[in-house]
Amino acid sequence: MAPFTPRLMASAPNGNIWFNEDYNNQLGVVTPAGKISYVTLPSNLYNPQQFTIAPDSTVWLPTGSAIFHLDTTGKLLASYNFSAQNVAVASDGTLWF
Repeated sequence: MAPFTPRLMASAPNGNIWFNEDYNNQLGVVTPAGKISYVTLPSNLYNPQQFTIAPDSTVWLPTGSAIFHLDTTGKLLASYNFSAQNVAVASDGTLWF
């Protein structure tokens, strides 16, 4: 198994910790019980550098040329053509970029 090298971590309201690693198209999820699983992202989201978790546990992921909204399985919910390097989601679900 390759070394575990998370770059960024974010917590979800359900207690899960999400993380990304270098050079893959997956986000990892660690449950409060310690189980680690991976969510495969669409191929155009290879090697995500930033992401955030919304209050509804969905994932917001900026790529520099667009912002993608994904469910917890990696399914694309929406995409927006905005140039953003970082995103944040307020407790009311408002997206900031």
